[in-house]
Amino acid sequence: MVVTADFVFVHLHKCGGSFLTEALLRYVPTARRVGYHYPCWKIPDAHRHLPILGVVRNPWDFYVSYHAFQSGLLERARAANGARTAAELERLIDEGRDPWNGIDALFEELSGRGALGFPDACRHYLSFTREAGLFDRVLERLPAAFDHRAHGEPVERGEGFRGMNLRRQDLAPFHGVAAGLYTVLFRHLFGAGEGVEFLRMETLREELLAWFERHGVAVSRALADFVRHAERINTSAHAPYRTYYDAELAGLVARVDGELIARFGYAL
Repeated sequence: MVVTADFVFVHLHKCGGSFLTEALLRYVPTARRVGYHYPCWKIPDAHRHLPILGVVRNPWDFYVSYHAFQSGLLERARAANGARTAAELERLIDEGRDPWNGIDALFEELSGRGALGFPDACRHYLSFTREAGLFDRVLERLPAAFDHRAHGEPVERGEGFRGMNLRRQDLAPFHGVAAGLYTVLFRHLFGAGEGVEFLRMETLREELLAWFERHGVAVSRALADFVRHAERINTSAHAPYRTYYDAELAGLVARVDGELIARFGYAL
């Protein structure tokens, strides 16, 4: 979450939020980060009257991006940490450096510790709320408190490492609910989405500058240039998302994330 003097940005996972956060923190003088993937209810009281900005993404694309990104993080972390001794890992933590930075415990459980290919892992992303044993294992891995640090800040010992910053008590109400991971995260962050203005990631560069203009946000030339031309951030390498789906898997996404698909006009 980033707050400014003019609006608040709430960051939905894998929806261009790192790019937008970088733009705001670099070029908007009043911008400051107040939490990592914080939900709307964590907006500071002094900013609750401001417009709330969110960004959404095609759910079929979201799952491919999420899986590819987390798989890459886990593979690189395992390679790096496997070359370190236990003492070296402990020293990193003592220095405030997180050897598992970014690794999501939920991903580890739903992907079989990274062993499952996309189709099988995606079925878990889409059905885990209705699979009691799998859901319980995910809950056990989640923290009971928010990780309050930003990137580069020291590890909060005893509270686990940074992942989605999704707490056990945030996920628990979704047990038995027919909702895919995308919908779970959306509802966790935005509730019903009332009072939030959403842009689409697919046209974020164009929509963002127009949104700033509508809300009277001062846009410097440097900010405009960054929005129009800067490289994407926290991207992952994968083929076009449509190639990952057969009819059955694509239909499952349509069912469990159907409300948001219809709301934002997405299609496979």
